[in-house]
Amino acid sequence: MNMNRSRRRLRGLTVATASVGVALLATGVAAAAAITRHDQVGQTTARGVVLPDNQTVSPLGVRTLTTGGRLLSSDLAPGGGRLAALSYRNGTGFLSIFDTKHNKLLQQVGTGNAGDPKIGDGSVAADGPIYSPDGATLWVPQTADLLRFSVNPDGTVQPTPVKIPMLNGSTPLLPSGGAFSQDGKTLYLALNNVNAVGYLDTTTNTLVRQVPVGVAPRQVALVGGKLYVSNEGGRVATAKDFTNLTSGTPVAADKSTGAVNNGTVSVLEPASGAVSTLKVGLEPTALYAHGSTLFVANSNNDSITLIDTAKQRVAQTVNVNPLPGSTVGSYPNAITMPDADHVYVSIGRDNAIAVYRYNGSATAPLQYEGLIPTDWYPVNVAKDPATGKIVVTNDKGIGARGLPKTISEGPDANAVTGLNTYSDTGSVTTFSAPTEADLGKLTHTVFIDNDWQKLLQRSVTAATNAAPAVLPVKLGAPSKIKHVFLLVKENRTYDQVLGDIGKGDSDPSYTQFGASVTPNEHALANQFGLFDNFYDEGTLSADGHNWLMQADANDYIEKEFGAFYRSYPAQGGDALAYQRNGFLWNAAEAAGNTVANFGEYNNFFTADNDPNRPTWAQWYQDSLILEGKASGPLPVPTDKYKTYADIPSLNKITDPSYPKFDTDVPDQYRTDIWLKSFQQ
Repeated sequence: MNMNRSRRRLRGLTVATASVGVALLATGVAAAAAITRHDQVGQTTARGVVLPDNQTVSPLGVRTLTTGGRLLSSDLAPGGGRLAALSYRNGTGFLSIFDTKHNKLLQQVGTGNAGDPKIGDGSVAADGPIYSPDGATLWVPQTADLLRFSVNPDGTVQPTPVKIPMLNGSTPLLPSGGAFSQDGKTLYLALNNVNAVGYLDTTTNTLVRQVPVGVAPRQVALVGGKLYVSNEGGRVATAKDFTNLTSGTPVAADKSTGAVNNGTVSVLEPASGAVSTLKVGLEPTALYAHGSTLFVANSNNDSITLIDTAKQRVAQTVNVNPLPGSTVGSYPNAITMPDADHVYVSIGRDNAIAVYRYNGSATAPLQYEGLIPTDWYPVNVAKDPATGKIVVTNDKGIGARGLPKTISEGPDANAVTGLNTYSDTGSVTTFSAPTEADLGKLTHTVFIDNDWQKLLQRSVTAATNAAPAVLPVKLGAPSKIKHVFLLVKENRTYDQVLGDIGKGDSDPSYTQFGASVTPNEHALANQFGLFDNFYDEGTLSADGHNWLMQADANDYIEKEFGAFYRSYPAQGGDALAYQRNGFLWNAAEAAGNTVANFGEYNNFFTADNDPNRPTWAQWYQDSLILEGKASGPLPVPTDKYKTYADIPSLNKITDPSYPKFDTDVPDQYRTDIWLKSFQQ
């Protein structure tokens, strides 16, 4: 892919970008046209804007783009008309304020640009911001700070907030979602990193109490005098559990995938601090209360749970994945009710709002009615009391379509101008609630935008009777391919490396690491294929490796972009980063195939714990000896250090002698270890 269509990036590259602020109209009705090989990411086609994950977006209503960055989470002002969003661009968290009456961006604070210095610790949390009940103050959670802004009459905020430190000693609390007491004097905060709910006295801006709940609390709701807390990491692990870690906390986990295997909601008595627990789906996040019914979004379960708060019990759990036969990947992350009869659920990965009929109580079954198309990865949905319209916050909007940036890299540091993966253009879309008659056409639009109609037209059982082909036309048909090699090479765009190859959709003006620097990659491309219009959804290493290994990046990973404080799961190492269906190797083994792994997703290396660990030169001397180019004993015995993962099923197929990603170990040594195994 050309530099201006890249979606991959490693954390070590820090290039600031900007993007365009503009309001656009969207029809909400897409033509039933297919993406063709000529369509490129960012183009607007008959189906809508083309995304790098083979989806298009054609949202209902009016689209307002940001002037740069993602929109991770948001909150409508109590009287409506204004929306505040936690934003992120290129490692910096900031605040964006939108005018939802006139569909425009009012203000951004803390971008780090000239004249707008970073605020607090320069990050944002996974949830928030939080308006006070009277709308006079706005509270912005960060990694180690909570910022209190005063709200002006026009909806903008004072650019210099009160900074409230959120630390236990040197440990950041990571405040996230919150709820106010009825009198507004106490803000109850989910302290995500220390597994507690904090009581903040809003008259003194002081954290006066902490009450332990479950693991990684995300949101808080006050219903019937009790606090309900969604625990994304589930219950506290016991000695009987198989455990994995998330941000240093043990969690009950699956013995094969290492993923968190439970989700809970804590019920907290505010005065006494007494806590009870309700079991819900995996990785619960968003909460929404309607009367005595509390809705819970189980973000890693593709479901929502309805809790009857009057009886303190789970009434029902509903699967919200709208694609027949699909088992994972919708990621519900926000819930609202536009009226007393309907429930709207944001299903992030499907770029849609799912609509359900609510029949008056938590126990009455919800009835699925259809879908409403949104922009890329919706994260919040709410009804604006000022306009009566539905407001949807879309994390990635239309993708990395901002202003170009000049980057100087490569051996000659030649300057190249194009878009990078942080040129995100998050969006807010607004529309009037559609009628039931409209939902049929809108649901069809979502299916077309997601290319689902192709899946529905294919029969796996019938395809297995087809003759073997190298590239089978239908799912399930046999292939002549017997071995597949997946080589993971990150941190460069297509044209930065292969722009000089002289064929395909290659642009030599973008080349920074051409054939003289990357002869092996050029040899692979010339021998096997270019993949010159093969796009990658990943933004950086933390989500890119997850897309490769589990065909997705779950909602937890998408929300970690505000700080990546809990983890940077480029090579695993976080039980919350794993979707419930397992990984690429699990799927291959389930199909009767065998798999071997060398380094990928191996987050741990025993050499890291050795104060006398070998130098690069010692590893390289090993290579010379292993290749017969030198003699003598190996400076580093090949079995001295081990690479491993926090995923049991991966450790079973990993060569422990192959070092994980570590630039202190030469790649030539990795080649020698792999070749020895391959020859056997």
